Amino acid sequence: MTGLKFQSEKDLQDHCIRVLRSKGIQVKDEVWCDGIRADLVTSEAVIELKKVLNRDSLYQALGQASAYNQELKRNQIWIVGQYPTDSTSKQQAIKIATEIEKNAKVTVSFIDDDEFWNEYTSRGEWETWRYVCLFVGLLFIALAFTSWNSRKCSAPRQVSEVQILVEADKRQV
Repeated sequence: MTGLKFQSEKDLQDHCIRVLRSKGIQVKDEVWCDGIRADLVTSEAVIELKKVLNRDSLYQALGQASAYNQELKRNQIWIVGQYPTDSTSKQQAIKIATEIEKNAKVTVSFIDDDEFWNEYTSRGEWETWRYVCLFVGLLFIALAFTSWNSRKCSAPRQVSEVQILVEADKRQV
């Protein structure tokens, strides 16, 4: 990745809200809890956002989300952000995220390659378009087959009694 898709945490937050809502997940932003504010909260998770998830921001996000969750008591903590732009920091972030996720309640999501956060392939929308395309494709195949079959096989001819008698006479001769 050469640049960052989201230039601010607010851009990232707006994107995440759109994606969650498109998936039918109710989400609240900037939820106050005992004098501090959680970025996003769903019925199941506290979601802490960082523009870039590097070593420092991962630990900071984990601390913040844990503090919010003391008050909100959700089942899960999600930490969401972008990969760092340099490869050394990216590898370090992946390693730290793996360690953090050893706690079963915590999920670290690098939005750059997590399909869940792709707003254009949200499950409901993608499933609908997949079935529409499948239906249209099958419809074209059926029409093509019907058209081809009607050109290849003409309707059966009506055979008259006279033709049958003529054929029978020819065989006797």
